[in-house]
Amino acid sequence: MKSDYRLARNYLKGFAGDTRNLLLAAAAWNFKKWLNLVVSFYLNFLRLLFQPSEYSALRLTPF
Repeated sequence: MKSDYRLARNYLKGFAGDTRNLLLAAAAWNFKKWLNLVVSFYLNFLRLLFQPSEYSALRLTPF
């Protein structure tokens, strides 16, 4: 976990720098989880929107 989001490379100085680095890493982790959730919902919406329905063949048949 320490190597995720560059926790091992802390360029900020002192205890306050460690705290800021930890908060930024946690924010990045939460943002990544949120973004994955949004992309998942969006892709599922597109899949449902463009999947062929069982009634589409009935509409294309000539009378």
